[in-house]
Amino acid sequence: MGAHNLTLHSIQHLDGGKVDVAFTHAVAQVVADIKDRPGDKTKRTVTLTLSATPTLADDGSGVLDTIETRFQVKTGIPVRKSRGYPMAPRQDGKAMLFQEEDPNNPHQQTFPYDPVAKAGEAGGDEDDEIDQDTGEVIGAADDDADDDEVNI
Repeated sequence: MGAHNLTLHSIQHLDGGKVDVAFTHAVAQVVADIKDRPGDKTKRTVTLTLSATPTLADDGSGVLDTIETRFQVKTGIPVRKSRGYPMAPRQDGKAMLFQEEDPNNPHQQTFPYDPVAKAGEAGGDEDDEIDQDTGEVIGAADDDADDDEVNI
């Protein structure tokens, strides 16, 4: 309680410890980044900057009244970068395209797959059941079979 000389130790008492909490949070961010990317040997930094601006008395005497003090807590964490990916320009020029199956080749072609069309091509009906893993028609009825024939 009461007045404090501003020090690194006393800063925890300023405005409910907001500056101290911000600094502690910034240190935690740096530690988390180092743990997440230990192979990135770039240094991480936490900077606490104090700026002080004189405020003169209102009476015009030019006498110092108070010092407007502000704090800034800043972290220096390396930017996260991906590797390069080739993209193909869309023909209308409004987007870039990539292939999910081969991110190194935007021109990679894929085979069209339509299980309903496959069932129809196999001589099946649209009502035929399709195996979702293989795309094969399950239990397709042979329309040419003789009704009197019994399979054992």
